[in-house]
Amino acid sequence: MKICTTCNELYGYTVDNEKILYQECRCKDKTDTPMIKGDWSRFDYETIRELCYCCGRQMIRCGSKFSRFHCDACHEQIVSLNKRCGVTVIPIGRHSVMNGVFMDNTVQRNEKEVARFCTKLNRVFSKIDRAYMWKKHIVSENIKKAGFTDGLDVEVEDYLQKVSLLPHDCVANMECMADFVCSTEPAT
Repeated sequence: MKICTTCNELYGYTVDNEKILYQECRCKDKTDTPMIKGDWSRFDYETIRELCYCCGRQMIRCGSKFSRFHCDACHEQIVSLNKRCGVTVIPIGRHSVMNGVFMDNTVQRNEKEVARFCTKLNRVFSKIDRAYMWKKHIVSENIKKAGFTDGLDVEVEDYLQKVSLLPHDCVANMECMADFVCSTEPAT
């Protein structure tokens, strides 16, 4: 697999349960995109591998609406932050339930409760969008710091090996992501 340096997403062939799949990046205009992409029917969406949304230094498994956004180290820090704050500061996955947003069956549903739920849902979706933007930013920064040629797609194995050698502070990185996700300013 490779990292597309236009959208900073993974693309290429991968194997899952002895089946070959082709994962497209968001650009979907790669000259080597095959006609046959494999059987994605058991997945919720056609992505099986992503880079951690927080550090961009680890590849994570996905494909389910309940897949996590973060590697184990970042996930632990983010869950701890969210618990300390009592709210979802940084989303842990794409499904609202993973982020503590759901309609409580013990509460009588009325317009006020539905409106409150919708507000929370919109807030978490906005944070998910911001988390994705952070991932694009951090992967781009990692590519630069690792010394890859600007504008050329990067083999994911080479990327993971080189970024593993770079200095990294998981807590500081998570705090930067939290500031970004909670801000309304565009990424720089």
